[in-house]
Amino acid sequence: TIYFNSFNFLLGFYKDIFINIFKQHKTPLLLFFIFIFLNLISLVFNYSGIKSLEGFFHITIPSLIFLICLVLFYKKENFDKFIRLLILLSIILFLINLIFLFKPNTYKNLYAHAQSYPRLGSLFQHPIGYGVFSVILYLILLSNFYNFYNKLFYYLLIFINSLGLVMSGGKVSFVLFLVFSIFIFYKIFLKNKDFKNLFIHLIILLFIVFLFYLFWLSTKNLILSKVSLISTQNIEFSNWIENFYTFNTYKETSVNRRIEIWQIVLDYNFKNFKNFIIGYGPFAFGKILEKDYIHTHNLFFEFFLSYGLLGFIYLLILIFLIYKKLSLAKNLTLNLIFYYYFIHSFFDVLFWGGVLDLIFFTFLSYLIYYPYND
Repeated sequence: TIYFNSFNFLLGFYKDIFINIFKQHKTPLLLFFIFIFLNLISLVFNYSGIKSLEGFFHITIPSLIFLICLVLFYKKENFDKFIRLLILLSIILFLINLIFLFKPNTYKNLYAHAQSYPRLGSLFQHPIGYGVFSVILYLILLSNFYNFYNKLFYYLLIFINSLGLVMSGGKVSFVLFLVFSIFIFYKIFLKNKDFKNLFIHLIILLFIVFLFYLFWLSTKNLILSKVSLISTQNIEFSNWIENFYTFNTYKETSVNRRIEIWQIVLDYNFKNFKNFIIGYGPFAFGKILEKDYIHTHNLFFEFFLSYGLLGFIYLLILIFLIYKKLSLAKNLTLNLIFYYYFIHSFFDVLFWGGVLDLIFFTFLSYLIYYPYND
């Protein structure tokens, strides 16, 4: 009811814009309605009470965000305002993270999962989300280096988002951060023979790598874990440094269970023909199958489990159409954003009705409307 009333409101309030969008860009709206149809089919044939409806609710918000983005960014000036808003948001989230670093129980314990797993996620539901957000902002900033007039402010933003990534502890995000950084260095610095700025960025990158090693890869007790545990013990500041060197209760987290999860998905999907074709319903892994993890940690497996073979084929078509559009666009930032989302989707599901959805659909709207604009 909420979904269709919201859709009717959007359609009624922005009727003229929707008509223009449909006349000029039929494919995005048709794909949207096909996706909703897939959800309804999967939901109806796999109805299992409130759990299936919860899964459908998770899909409702991102789909509404997509419609809002199509309407909002029909005017290009709104996109420019959105980028400025993202930059401001990155500063606010970083400052909040600093507060939670030393005072983890100020709002709630945001060292995700437990104090023995001290990854900082600011106000995101999970640290992975904050890590992805930090990488995306970093890519936007770095790829637009020559568009910044105030270079001091630029370097401050680069440092804030890089350090935010370190605090989130996301290894997949960090590896992609390194790979994309090297690519951009080559693309905008080496090709322009700008060795001075290349050197400065390399120094920053090496420093961030060093911090990530100290926080998460060091074989001895990890720095961030000690800060977390000491902070929660209410140790007086005068004894803080001494305790920092002697606190040894941190236990390293186990290796992730992604391969095991993906095997479960395949086992369930091949159990019977119906589920192989239409799946088990939206976000079935956490809601219907009652597993420890709320999603499959892979967008392709998520679509296969939720919507079956039909959903998997739909996702491949969608990716192909985006890739086709990107191949025509000569916009470095657009390519970086979509390729980052695409590669990271092999290891996580990034669409949960939050800021990451908004960023993705914002850039998708921009790709639809202004693919050739720098």
